[in-house]
Amino acid sequence: MTTHPKLRILFLCTGNSCRSQMAEGWTRALKGDEIEAFSAGIETHGLNPRAVQVMAEAGVNISGHTSKTVADLPTKNFDYVVTVCDRARESCPLFPGKTQVVHAGFDDPPRLAQDAKTEEEALAPYRRVRDEIKAFVETLPEGLKERRGKDALPYPIAAAPPTPSGRANPPGEPEPLLPQRKKLPHETPSWVKQGARHFITINCKQRTGAPLLQENNGNALLESAAFYEQLGHWYMWLMVIMPDHLHLVATFNMDRGIPATVRAWKSHQAKHLGIQWQSGFFEHRLRNNAELDEKSHYIRWNPVRKGLVASPDDWPFVLDRIVLGRANPPGEPRKKEE
Repeated sequence: MTTHPKLRILFLCTGNSCRSQMAEGWTRALKGDEIEAFSAGIETHGLNPRAVQVMAEAGVNISGHTSKTVADLPTKNFDYVVTVCDRARESCPLFPGKTQVVHAGFDDPPRLAQDAKTEEEALAPYRRVRDEIKAFVETLPEGLKERRGKDALPYPIAAAPPTPSGRANPPGEPEPLLPQRKKLPHETPSWVKQGARHFITINCKQRTGAPLLQENNGNALLESAAFYEQLGHWYMWLMVIMPDHLHLVATFNMDRGIPATVRAWKSHQAKHLGIQWQSGFFEHRLRNNAELDEKSHYIRWNPVRKGLVASPDDWPFVLDRIVLGRANPPGEPRKKEE
């Protein structure tokens, strides 16, 4: 999954003030030889002095940490993102590649300390949560794999139940199995709720040699797409990077418009990654949930149809908010049920 020597884990909470800072501190102290730890918040609340104090009591110095958001981090490529509070879980931003999002919730010490009558009473929940986080960190990284089957968000999920479209699948491809969808656990901007979803294809001029996958271009494109979402230009439902083209399904902020947004993004990639694009792009508005299901299934199976992987889940260059039932690859026997 990872191309770096240590496992990269981001601990995410509301304000990067207390719990995620403790988790980063414990991980650096206890697992620094095998894990590269980071922490961030949905917003910044400043470093909590009581968190610093109780961690110092346990021999871990986090006084040099700063409160930061995901946008402030030096990288967006993580093996795991661990949300340590419910709000972070519900508002978790989009991450590129095969990042696994896992929830490990802990009580909020500042909230529990609000009614404390003495400083010692106020510090008690900080010490308890500190010790609980330490016990969790001691299970890493094996404990994350166990949680994937329990509290993991197999990232992320889209809204609305599917309906049959009546359109045939590409030749030789099995019929998609479409389960009931759940609402995305993420508060979306109002323009996303009101906007249409558009299918976009962008092609390279060079159709040989895999230009979009050279020199880490694939991951860079996914990071840039996620960053454009943070800027409020689009809301990415699905993006799949292929060797010489890419497909995406997105809702666009119409204050800027689709052509201007796509042109600006292509121009940025051309400047910074040296990618030469064909002029223009293909665009199709998806009129209903059935078309969204159908097109998303088509996009995710593209690497399989091209013979690049055996399963859509094996292709790493994906941003995905849409969970579809996965049939077996064409020509592959169905897996036996356990």
